[in-house]
Amino acid sequence: MVVFDRVTAGARGIAGCVEVSFTVPRETSYVLVARPGNGEQAVIRCVRGELRPQEGRVRVFGLDPRRERRAVAKRIASGDLVVLEGRFERKPDATVFATASDPALASPADRVGFLAQGRLVLDDEPREIARRFRRIRYANEITEARTEYGNELDLFDAVRVRVRGWGVDAVVSNFDEAAFERFRATEGVKDAQALPMTLTEIFQAVVRGI
Repeated sequence: MVVFDRVTAGARGIAGCVEVSFTVPRETSYVLVARPGNGEQAVIRCVRGELRPQEGRVRVFGLDPRRERRAVAKRIASGDLVVLEGRFERKPDATVFATASDPALASPADRVGFLAQGRLVLDDEPREIARRFRRIRYANEITEARTEYGNELDLFDAVRVRVRGWGVDAVVSNFDEAAFERFRATEGVKDAQALPMTLTEIFQAVVRGI
């Protein structure tokens, strides 16, 4: 898990902060953070860390790369803004820039997630999840099933986003499908309307702030 300092935790998550301090325990990934210009969602990029605890601090910025391309390009050129490619510890005080449209995020060595409703949620295998859940279906039931089986979002194996256009919390995860079906059968959960959105489309929708 990622342990935030008291100030960060008290600011209702990363979205309420200008600067984020964090500690990532041994054998986990460390976190790099950027915030889109709308300030409502934070895009998280995690890269495999070393087998030792990592501590660091990142500045959260409010530039929207879609609307402020010149400003982004200028800050990249000046070295104030870093398009992440390498290890975080090389530039521990650098501002980090990453969006879900960055093709590097598709790398299987990376983990991608979002700050959703004040909670940090990540997925372990974006490509595997995209393959298994090509269409986001049963969104409400999946949320409930995960809670029922104790597979909490803090385990960093899910992506939880608020798709405001649909009014549901969509959870995508490689959860135990058999257990989920048993839960649906025993609890009498009704099938929700399938969301006509792929995982990639949901990522893009969150970044756009729909």
